[in-house]
Parts: sequence; structure tokens; C-alpha cells
Amino acid sequence: MNPRYREEFRRHRIRYLLPVALTTLLAIWYVAGTPKGYQAGASLWVDTPAPQASSLTQTDQFAVTPASQAQELLNELLTTRQFRLAVGRHGPLAAYLAAHPSSGFGPSALLAKLHGKQSTTDLVVSALDPKHVVTTVAGPQVLAVTLTAPTAEVALGTMRALIAAFNQQRTSFNLQRAQATVAYYRNQAKVAGDTLRSTEADIQSFTSANPNVDGNGQTSQDAQLRTLLQAERIARSRYNAATRATNQAALSFTAAKTDHSSFKVLDPPALPTGPVSGKKKQLMAVIGGLFAGALISFLALVGFGGPEDPDPEKRDAAGVPVPFAREGRGRPEAATAATATPVAEQSQPPSVAEGGG
Repeated sequence: MNPRYREEFRRHRIRYLLPVALTTLLAIWYVAGTPKGYQAGASLWVDTPAPQASSLTQTDQFAVTPASQAQELLNELLTTRQFRLAVGRHGPLAAYLAAHPSSGFGPSALLAKLHGKQSTTDLVVSALDPKHVVTTVAGPQVLAVTLTAPTAEVALGTMRALIAAFNQQRTSFNLQRAQATVAYYRNQAKVAGDTLRSTEADIQSFTSANPNVDGNGQTSQDAQLRTLLQAERIARSRYNAATRATNQAALSFTAAKTDHSSFKVLDPPALPTGPVSGKKKQLMAVIGGLFAGALISFLALVGFGGPEDPDPEKRDAAGVPVPFAREGRGRPEAATAATATPVAEQSQPPSVAEGGG
């Protein structure tokens, strides 16, 4: 290390140690002022709804898994204010935040108070943001969900409310889609049936008006009848396909109405035994504060305690300027000349001109 830096640090030790102390105290304040968090988790088993084939027999590795689809849906629901409020109100979260609106005494809490008092609904929405609710795909059919809340009881109750609200929304979406699918295919079957009946009526009218024409159109050379028979075959095929699709959609809709659970809870949420933020977080905060303060002090030391510019009048044998320290240190020749000259002048005898009279 450059001697200049060591000398500068010894002279202004308090100034360079002060940032370390301040950042460490700020980190301790942040950790101590932040409310404790309790985490509750659950694992959900999600499969393709009946009567479709189960995803367990899926061999396409590029297909989207049911767990990924459930995660995407849950994350989308959590971006909406309505879903968060439903979870908070059906669980203990809204009542707790209404009775305990304060979020601690840390720096973030003080900054929040500067913006004014938040309503209970805003607190509920903030308490269910992506920092507090985390979803993870643990397997093709397994979705893991964790939730962090101010107390253990609130974490457990809110996690149960989240699972119930997610199941209700997912079941409702499945019912709505199944009902819409049934209505769509019924309309397709109706249109195809109308077309088929119209075509059959045209054939009946044509054969009634032309009794000598073969009704099967196999031996007849009449082009109009062949066209009508071909249109009748196409209309019947479309009608049969639409009828089969309608029946399949109706079965799916009936299954969706009877199945009130769109997934199965493998690992139900349990009461947390302790907060997730403990001594490890405090230790990391102290280490971070010490590092930040040491970095600030080092940059200040480099900025204020760097080497001085060289003396332009002092050069070595090669003509390169030689640096000197402040206050004449490192320049013994200059100090000797400055002290020797007055002594020489005092010992010199007065000249004849000065003493002659």
C-alpha cells in the first residue's frame, strides 16, 4: 500500500471509519425495523381434466405440462386486484392488516408513511404481490406455492384461502369454457342439420318433378341430380361430425359440473414453526453494511490521499521529475541549503568596505 494512503488514514481515521459505522447501523436498522415473515407452503397435483386423456401418458416432451399451465393461470390471477382482495377477505389477511396497518419502523416503513396512510385494500394488494407469493413447477403435474405473511396464523389461513380461491376460479373457467364449447357445437349441428334437410328437400322435389330419373343417381345421366346427391352426402357428413362433437362437449360439461376440484392438494399448508427471517439475514445485512462502508472509505481515501505532483525543478539524472512529499520531506538538499546559508553569512568577516571609515 502506498505510504501516502497510510499517512492520510492515520491523520483522518475518524473520517474514514465513519462511513463504515453509518452503513452498518443503517443495515441493522433496516433488519430490525422490518417485520418478521412467516412462510406457509403447499403442493398441488394438476392433471388434464376428464374426459380428456391424462397427462401421465403424454410422451411429447415439447408439450406444455399441466403444472406449467396452472402456474401461468395462478400468476395471471395474482396480477389482478380482484383476485388478491378475494383471497385477503376470505382469509385472515384483511382483518389482520386492518388491525395492524403499520409495517415496522425501518427505512421502507418511514418512506411509506411519507406517501400518506394506505387503505386496507391497498395493504392487502401489496401483501399478495410476487415478493410474498411464489409459484414453482416442481414436476410436470406438481405445482408448489409458498406465501409469506406477518404471523404464522395469517400465513396458514391466507394460504388456505389462496388455494380455495384458485380452485374456484379454475373450476369456473373450465365450466364457462365447456358451456361455450357445447353452445358452439350445437350451433354447428343446427346449421349442418338445416343444410341437410334443405338438400334432402331439394332432392325430393327434383325426383317428384322427374319420376323417370333414378333416385340413386347411379344410372341416371342427369347432372343436376348428381350435384344434389353430392351436396346431401357432404351435409350429412358435417351434421354427423357436429353431432359427435356436441355430445363430447356435453359430456365434458357434465363432468366439469360434477367435479368441484380442478386439482388435488398433495402437501396441505401447515402452521409455520418460526419466521423465515432470522439470524442469517441479520448477519448478511451487517456484512453488507460493512462492505458498503469499507468501499466508500476506500474510494474517499484514494480520492483525497493520492500521491502529490512531482516538483518540476527537481529531476534525476535522466531528466525525469522526482516526486517529493509535502512540507519539505524528501528534500534534504533544500533543507541543508536553507539552514547553511545564514550560518555562512554570519561567520563571514566584515569587508574592508563595510568596516572602513
